[in-house]
Amino acid sequence: MINIQKNQNEPHLLSQHRAIPDATYDDGPREMKREILESLIAEQYSLCCYCQQRITIDSASVEHKFSQKNHPEMALDYENMAAVCSCTERQKKKRQYCDDFKQDKDFTFDLAHIEKLVQYEPKTGVIKSDNPELNRQLNEVLNLNQDYLRGERTAVYNAMKRFVENNAQKANFKGIINREIKKYESASDGKKKEFCGVMLYFLRKRYNRM
Repeated sequence: MINIQKNQNEPHLLSQHRAIPDATYDDGPREMKREILESLIAEQYSLCCYCQQRITIDSASVEHKFSQKNHPEMALDYENMAAVCSCTERQKKKRQYCDDFKQDKDFTFDLAHIEKLVQYEPKTGVIKSDNPELNRQLNEVLNLNQDYLRGERTAVYNAMKRFVENNAQKANFKGIINREIKKYESASDGKKKEFCGVMLYFLRKRYNRM
């Protein structure tokens, strides 16, 4: 997971719609929902807010971290919205993750400061947290340790390991690692690399040992 900084100015059509008495998200116009989704995708660098896979306007949907069912008063709160993948929409429940699995449950942690709260196990690809409640939500609310995701994160670790092995004997090894960190922190054409948060976790950990 990566930190997500919300745009200071929420989508204009959302502000207009919220001014209507008794307005809800579901009864909002299609143009409003598209504008919201475009804004969310841009601020998330075209990555799902939870699993970090690539999303587009055609493959993503608007997620309410505090669900509309449990918190109808937050349904039109832009701070409560994020863009998510729909990769497992038609899968069986145990194979679903992110919003497909989450449904009406709540994810209660601030995505603006999530990076420092999560860790990844290199050999298993497990995402975890020292915070017991966050650890529970990663598994029971989002199912982020589903087999496919763990495999993808393990592949990222193995790629990082090969990169380190190929460069470890170079005189400017620390500088090479730092440049690789900057590469994964940066966006190209408004997009960051898939699973960049996983790669950054391992690269920073390796850099800090030097």
